[in-house]
Amino acid sequence: MKIKIARTAGFCFGVKRAMDKVLNTSNRLRSAIYTDGPLIHNPQIVKALEQRKISVLDDAAAPGGGATVVIRAHGVSPARKAFLESRCAQVIDGTCPLVSKIQNIVKKEIEKGRYVLIIGEAGHPEVIGILGFASGMGAVINSEEEISRLTEEKEGNAGDKSKIAARFAGGVSVVAQSTQELEHFENLVSVLKLKFNDIKVFNTICNATRKRQEEAAQLAREVDLMVIVGGKNSGNTKRLAEVAQYSKTPAVLVETEEELNAEMFAGKHTVGITAGASTPNWMIRNVAQKIEEISYNSKPFPLRLLKKTVNFLIDSDIYIGICAFAMAYVASTLIAKTIHPFEAWLAALYIFSMHTLNRYIDRDASRYNSSSRNKIYHKFSKYIMAGGVLASLSVVALSLHFGVWLFLFYVLCSLAGVLYSINFVPVGFRPYVRYASLKNIPGSRDLFISTAWAVVLTFSPAVSGKWIFEWRLLFTFSIIFIMAFCRTITLDIKDIQGDSIVGKETIPTLIGSKYSVLLMKFLLLCASVITIVAVLVNEYEYYSLSLIANFAYMLVIINKFGKETNYYGNYIEGLIDFNFILAALFLLITKWTLILF
Repeated sequence: MKIKIARTAGFCFGVKRAMDKVLNTSNRLRSAIYTDGPLIHNPQIVKALEQRKISVLDDAAAPGGGATVVIRAHGVSPARKAFLESRCAQVIDGTCPLVSKIQNIVKKEIEKGRYVLIIGEAGHPEVIGILGFASGMGAVINSEEEISRLTEEKEGNAGDKSKIAARFAGGVSVVAQSTQELEHFENLVSVLKLKFNDIKVFNTICNATRKRQEEAAQLAREVDLMVIVGGKNSGNTKRLAEVAQYSKTPAVLVETEEELNAEMFAGKHTVGITAGASTPNWMIRNVAQKIEEISYNSKPFPLRLLKKTVNFLIDSDIYIGICAFAMAYVASTLIAKTIHPFEAWLAALYIFSMHTLNRYIDRDASRYNSSSRNKIYHKFSKYIMAGGVLASLSVVALSLHFGVWLFLFYVLCSLAGVLYSINFVPVGFRPYVRYASLKNIPGSRDLFISTAWAVVLTFSPAVSGKWIFEWRLLFTFSIIFIMAFCRTITLDIKDIQGDSIVGKETIPTLIGSKYSVLLMKFLLLCASVITIVAVLVNEYEYYSLSLIANFAYMLVIINKFGKETNYYGNYIEGLIDFNFILAALFLLITKWTLILF
């Protein structure tokens, strides 16, 4: 079964902006935080925010005087905003810029004495907020019947004729709720133009919404079934389902992958996926992975076994251990022109244990970032924890075989890993200290993992007496650090929305995916320069230049996956980590080619 995902599926600019505001506020402040109504129309996100102690205010409620309130993307009326500002210590405006634009249009048209008609859903928070700017000189319409009732009043069939005439005397201005369907808006406008002579029309439908609906319609014509992902209380998500159904393609609306079953896909060959503006990309990926899983259940047994084996190797971090062994070969070849198998396996085992234990500690994030890994870590949590601890202890115990210095080296590395995650600030002092552990320092995880790779792979053989400290050690340390750093950052960009929800402040969540990509490209350039310089000063052999081809592979991977997209499946992580195996292959092939020829 083929799966097609709409390019426009997921968070729109306004929703992402509001999410960033509330999450950044949560990271910065320690006082109570509220959102004025559900931040977005997505029950799963609202629940996740509640776990971070970000509460939802009811329309009539007001928090205590020391609270901070974030206005959601839908915006609020001037009266509501004034009410919140009078009751709260801080009000942060997360209104979507387009919604603010609509509010300003309404305000200006009212000042000109014109009556404003809003085409939209009367009970929708965005429409309620916009109507508040009309100061009693506005109305909401969403059907031809409502227009008929409005024009009956205009013609004096109801109420006082003079008051009704005065209401429309200055002319009529029309705006749209930002998520309205364009065709629906244009149909109602054409009816209004027949009823009113002095009419001004402002097409305030969000361009992203229009493109999302157009793409959904096009996709629906190409597939056998449409799956729309999003909150069932979300207006724009429900409209996407309607758009799909207009194309006479069956459509199902789901909030999570748990609502999917094999019967839905019986006889279907191609499935399209789109999502509302309030749907994070990790929910879209989880749905796509579930559909792929259902599809593979009908495949031949050898294919199913192969897929499950590959997924298990990646999800259990065995694959990253294999990649670490490959990088140990790279380090040995660059520095000593040969490999020391025992130290290489020790280094690989340490990196495996580090990743396993860190993922176990951060398993809350895997709930959002990887449904398959989340299942493994919950189903086999005791065994994974025991495996990580056993691997770490084995490294320390086996290192003693090669001398006390290597033993002390791995003891210190293991202690550093433990101390990184431990809360070292006493409970009573934590309210006064921003960071209770090293893990809580923004961006520290990316730097810690990359440094651990570089330290262990570069210096463990040197400590055991196999190598001496020289410039090539520092060159190799820098190259391995850059490769591990780029790997970590690329995966963090893929998981940026899930990490933000659980409060994990990685480098991409701090500086954004765009600047993270620029940083990685700069570092890859530095790695290329380091390699060339090391060869020119005779610290590396000529075959080491093959690593530049490896850096080019990394650049391709970064350009492909270094952005917030809906790519799904373990193959992404597999391709990113294959970079390490590829580095070993490049060196091995180039080295033996030069030897033989």
